[in-house]
Amino acid sequence: MNPYQDDPRWTVAERVADAARRRFPAGVLAVAVHGPLAHGDDDGGGDGEVGLLVATYRAGSGPPRRPAGSTGCWST
Repeated sequence: MNPYQDDPRWTVAERVADAARRRFPAGVLAVAVHGPLAHGDDDGGGDGEVGLLVATYRAGSGPPRRPAGSTGCWST
């Protein structure tokens, strides 16, 4: 059984990465999942967060940083 297919957070990560690359095509170099989900040592419990890192070609380009504690997301 592939945990990648069973955890809906991977689907969320893929959708957000696709949206970032679509919205900022010239600015996004790479999108990475980090933390327990990426390492495979996450049991799916906890708060259900998906840690993403968006690497850009230039500082300040790409998606805006979300303020600490914010649950909002930029729209596509």
